Amino acid sequence: SENNSRDRKTREKLNCLVVLSAERIRPIILAALLSNVSKPKLVYLLETLEALQFRRSAICHQDNKILENAVQRIAEKLLVQGNDGVEHAVIAIRELSPSDTLFQKMFEEKSHLPPAIARYLLLKIENHIRSERRQLPVGQATLEHILTQKPLQHWRKDPKDPGVRESIGRIGNLTLLRQQDN
Repeated sequence: SENNSRDRKTREKLNCLVVLSAERIRPIILAALLSNVSKPKLVYLLETLEALQFRRSAICHQDNKILENAVQRIAEKLLVQGNDGVEHAVIAIRELSPSDTLFQKMFEEKSHLPPAIARYLLLKIENHIRSERRQLPVGQATLEHILTQKPLQHWRKDPKDPGVRESIGRIGNLTLLRQQDN
């Protein structure tokens, strides 16, 4: 049961990295797998990589090409050190992340997230407040706009108005619905 839970968490983290288009950090994941890093440490490493990818790419739009050398160095050390190198890898990965100040500023200003990233973010928030047994699987949630993308005439909103366009694209205008409720 504990093994299944860890396998599920590993798959979940890997799926999140796919959603976040985390191709450039794959050498670290491969090194962890090849050096037989334990499942709890692998999940910890994947969570750190997920946070890096979300902060750098999804919110701060930083170019990940510059990460290649650092990723390669982290992967090489991890491959040699295995479990013993995970904590050092996590520290090195966190150093690649944008500052909290920059991330917060960019997050506050963020508008028009790609649907997959918006769904990812809302699912993370939703599942954070749910109990472990009541987690909402990725495939069961659809992303919906509260203020529709094409306001109707009776809404008395001009869809060309910059304020309306901005509001439509904000994360606060999005919600998750279970597929059967949509």
